[in-house]
Amino acid sequence: MPRFSPKAAVFYWPTMVSLSLVETPIEDFTVFPACALNFFETFDLPHPLSDAVAALDFDGDEERRYQDFHEALSAEAHGVGKSRFQIDISKLFGWPDLIQNELEGDAGRQEFRPLLQMGSYENGIESHGWGPGGNLYFTIREEDLGAERFQRCAVDMQCT
Repeated sequence: MPRFSPKAAVFYWPTMVSLSLVETPIEDFTVFPACALNFFETFDLPHPLSDAVAALDFDGDEERRYQDFHEALSAEAHGVGKSRFQIDISKLFGWPDLIQNELEGDAGRQEFRPLLQMGSYENGIESHGWGPGGNLYFTIREEDLGAERFQRCAVDMQCT
């Protein structure tokens, strides 16, 4: 049975035309800063710390070459320049940019796939982050994604 997080929710409106601001549903509800989204296609590879890469059983030289290739591809794809740590990247689907280790709990099981990775963001006035250098990871089973059962998403967080 999927783990349901009491601290996060995924909402899906298949016929939505526009969004409008409304009052918060409860008094102590946290409202995060709004920001614009830009979408683009990119290439993605499993993170060097992932179980998928560990299963390849690279020797030391192969592991180093994969890590260098992953780093170069990530920097090019996200336009962030060469950096050992890829943080503040948000994306739909793809492979998670791990900060610590493989995702834990239900979110790390093979039958779950990444739905959304959310990094820190800012809108020019306000900003929000998930701990120091952190990401939120929303994952979902393939059959739940196909059936649009987004209430069955799992959520995980990692930070530096």
